[in-house]
Amino acid sequence: MNYWVITDCHFGHRFMEKCCGRPKDFEEIILQNLRRRVMRDDVLINLGDYIWPDRSRWNRQYMAATLGCRHWFVRGNHDWEPDQWYLDNGFDMVCEELKIKRFGKEILFSHKPMIDPETKIDIRFGPETTQLTIFRYDINIHGHFHNNDHRKYEPELVSIHNDRQHLLALENVNYEPIKLEKIINERFGT
Repeated sequence: MNYWVITDCHFGHRFMEKCCGRPKDFEEIILQNLRRRVMRDDVLINLGDYIWPDRSRWNRQYMAATLGCRHWFVRGNHDWEPDQWYLDNGFDMVCEELKIKRFGKEILFSHKPMIDPETKIDIRFGPETTQLTIFRYDINIHGHFHNNDHRKYEPELVSIHNDRQHLLALENVNYEPIKLEKIINERFGT
């Protein structure tokens, strides 16, 4: 069994051709790559911004391309359907973020990058302030930024940038799902 990661498919979202330079047939390229790589006993972790706006057509094609594998879905900023829609349409799990331990590393999957785990934040409960530490991770695998510099439009995400974040942009990996083991090996030299 292998773990695969994909993000920001944006099936049906024509603006992706203009803003990210995607080819006109980018959806079919993604689907072909999924068919070639992801096997029946694998787990595919989708980091959001899955389909927009034509949900039914692209969902059928995506699910057919990955028939039989387990699907875990981390919501993105364009994923507005209720959790039940994703569960009814082929995903095995839906969440806002996902943390697992694999290959000896604490891995946090999210759509947008997450704050550094060493950062302490103050939370007010009535007149008292409590300091919390964000949960620990070795690597935060995320999407959202694509191959362009959206960061200049989202200063709140720039302000939390840290060296544990790992951007996965489909445009930079030939529209292929990436094996989780490969990301960890490249990042940590294992």
